[in-house]
Amino acid sequence: MSYFMTDDYAHTVQTLEPLSGLEKTDLVYLYVMGICYGKLKRQSDSDKAFEQLVQVGGETAHMHLFLGKAYLDLFETLSAQNELEKAVALDPDLPFAYLNLGVAYQLQGMSEKAGDEFKKKMAITPGEPWSYDSLGTIYFYRGDTDHAAEMFRKALALDGRMPPSLAGLGKTLLREGKAAESLPQLKRAVEGEPASASSVTYWGKPI
Repeated sequence: MSYFMTDDYAHTVQTLEPLSGLEKTDLVYLYVMGICYGKLKRQSDSDKAFEQLVQVGGETAHMHLFLGKAYLDLFETLSAQNELEKAVALDPDLPFAYLNLGVAYQLQGMSEKAGDEFKKKMAITPGEPWSYDSLGTIYFYRGDTDHAAEMFRKALALDGRMPPSLAGLGKTLLREGKAAESLPQLKRAVEGEPASASSVTYWGKPI
């Protein structure tokens, strides 16, 4: 699991594969192996791991959420969308299904649908900051700086240390010509997440 958490997929498989006979009914094991096989371009093995995951977990909302998140990790957004739509259909009160479904739509350029999912997530769990941050990003790309700043500030009111929201607010203020106000936000974002290019770029372009 330490290898997996550091994105060392080859060593994860090398270490965990010998346990396949013992762990074939363990959901976390199957989830991890399905992702690792996918990252290593072992598609057949990845498909088998996810098929086993569904067999073990059953036809439940949580299982489709679990599988949808795995597909998002592999950037298989259509498969992720399919699983996450099943999750919210089975359980309309499953908040993180809406968040991840919004991400799946966003990755496919469907910002309106993504925004709708983030708003559904907010309605269920208004005290969780990530939906505000995600919706703020959508507004930023639309050029709606007023609503973008509002969403980033709401996210930061819930968690003042979130680097993506600090960066988002800083970039929004900079776009509005408020450089003096933006710089402290950007500095805090870089301090909180120094290895992340998102603190100083959008879509690979420097701010």
